[in-house]
Amino acid sequence: MPTSEESTAALLRERYGTDRSGQRRILVAGTVLLAIGFLAWLGWTAWHHSTPGIRGGLVSFTIDSERQATARIDVRLDAGTSGRCLLRATASDHFVVGEVNARVHESGTHRVQVRTERRATAVELVDCTLEPPR
Repeated sequence: MPTSEESTAALLRERYGTDRSGQRRILVAGTVLLAIGFLAWLGWTAWHHSTPGIRGGLVSFTIDSERQATARIDVRLDAGTSGRCLLRATASDHFVVGEVNARVHESGTHRVQVRTERRATAVELVDCTLEPPR
């Protein structure tokens, strides 16, 4: 005669099906592989976007006249690449009065002249981007 534990186990198997430990192992292994793949992608994405091929910073600017400003920018490029840096001049009312997309071929400090519609009060370096290879 079956014990109460055996009869309870038999009743549970009859009601809910048999133990599926093989399916559980496959599900756990698949979940672990998916998590590892996601973490690898996340790490690569973080590294890729934190190490751009071009970096730039505004060193200084001067307002030369009613129609011109000059900016000094410091640019760092990967070897064998070239890029463009967008500089924007604004007036005292915060309207954009001039823009220039300056091409840079080497690392170092560059002087860039920005022609303006009227007197500028500030120049900002908006962004530097790599040019696609030819």
